[in-house]
Amino acid sequence: MHQPITDGNVPLANIDYYGVEVIVMPDFNNDGTPDSESVVYQAFRNKFIDLAIGEVEDFQFSCNIPGNSTDTADVAWEFVPLGTNDGIDFVSNNPIASILLIESEAEGILPSIANDEGAVIVTEFTNNDWAISTIITPSNGTQPFSGNRQWGWLINENGNLELFTRVVDVAKIAKILNLAPGTDTECQQNSYYDIAEATWQNMQEEIAQWVNGNGGQANIVTNTAARVDKEKIEELLTSIETIEEINCD
Repeated sequence: MHQPITDGNVPLANIDYYGVEVIVMPDFNNDGTPDSESVVYQAFRNKFIDLAIGEVEDFQFSCNIPGNSTDTADVAWEFVPLGTNDGIDFVSNNPIASILLIESEAEGILPSIANDEGAVIVTEFTNNDWAISTIITPSNGTQPFSGNRQWGWLINENGNLELFTRVVDVAKIAKILNLAPGTDTECQQNSYYDIAEATWQNMQEEIAQWVNGNGGQANIVTNTAARVDKEKIEELLTSIETIEEINCD
């Protein structure tokens, strides 16, 4: 089932952008010449699951964890196709409706904070980007974030190709986690968003290394991640005022 952004249950929404600028085009197809944007895009899609795998040692949680003096744990995550056909469809010319499970694990006290797993479904695809929507599945339950994320490429202000991901979403905390001593919605919210930030910063690093290791040159773009009042966003989006009349402060 679809898990819309309105299912998020924390006060703040997240708006982010993570990019990698390609200064020198790589040669992923090994034909001896720099690849075109379309070749890089398909290579990115083919490599996505490998690039998305990550881990953080001694991740710092925002909540006070009983029995854990440092409030840290080793966390890891990966994207896994729901079935064989989902994996095939995901890299095809028609990836719509392919499903990826988001598996995670943590070592240490109260690992359930990092083990709130989820799933996403591809809902949009073009020659420049694809987008996913959050869903609820029997295997992974609700998604820890509600919203839509996009990956793709653009030509930036420097005239270079830039691989990116961006999102507007709201954390959906498993309410049972707040019953544990030392936890509440605010610290859980911060931990969820901090894990998400670590996920996409890790992917930036993986993409840059991947491009640089295939004859190209890439630099990580300074990311943008803002946490804003979700009710204010809804108010702005449903306003009858024109964009010029909206106060962005």
